[in-house]
Amino acid sequence: MKIHKNWQYQLLALLLAVFTWYLISGRERVETWVQMPIELVNLPEELVIREGMVNRLEVRVRGPKSLVRALNTKDLAYTMDMSGLEQGRQTLALQQQNIPISRALRVMEIRPSRVELLVDQLLAKTVPVTIDWTAELDADFQFIEGKTEPQRVELEGPSTLVDPLESVSTKSVAVHGKRPRQWQSTVGLEVSPEVEVRPATVQVRLKFGPKTTTLWVKRPVRLTGPNKEYTRISPQTVR
Repeated sequence: MKIHKNWQYQLLALLLAVFTWYLISGRERVETWVQMPIELVNLPEELVIREGMVNRLEVRVRGPKSLVRALNTKDLAYTMDMSGLEQGRQTLALQQQNIPISRALRVMEIRPSRVELLVDQLLAKTVPVTIDWTAELDADFQFIEGKTEPQRVELEGPSTLVDPLESVSTKSVAVHGKRPRQWQSTVGLEVSPEVEVRPATVQVRLKFGPKTTTLWVKRPVRLTGPNKEYTRISPQTVR
């Protein structure tokens, strides 16, 4: 087998071709959209974001094709510092310099570019539980009493929702039968999804029974026995 005398030159030409291709492809600029989650840091414990916060953002990046293709979005996250957050409505801009990508890539656009937040004070309070029930009872039957266990629950959430609440109602329950004696079950509570309630359910007991009426009856007083004609009675009637 003959070995070509210029094999070194052929190998060098091949290496130069590969290197040239790498330079050309590396200089080729492309754009693409990538998604990344938003992480909140330093959020004050006494505040809660009610509206406007998004979980992810989209970023349009431009750069060499090789770097764009090698971009691993699984490890990327946009960090928002919430230490300056205040109660009320406020606008926070998303900064391009906070996008955690290589400096060889250029950030062209962010969606959304800002978030409009509604921030409220976090409030906790304890309130009693009321029972919401319905039943079709006979005319001579009545509701006697209702109890819950526990009788009070703790609410925690935005102050504009929690502060006006003086009590919290159970979900509506229907008692079947015309003459029930007792009804018992575990029932959830009617609260806003933004408000956390502890515990989330209560044990409800309802008691029913026949109607009763109190009547006053007037009756004369009579004396029996010997010598009754010498005795005076006062009063002469009782009720």
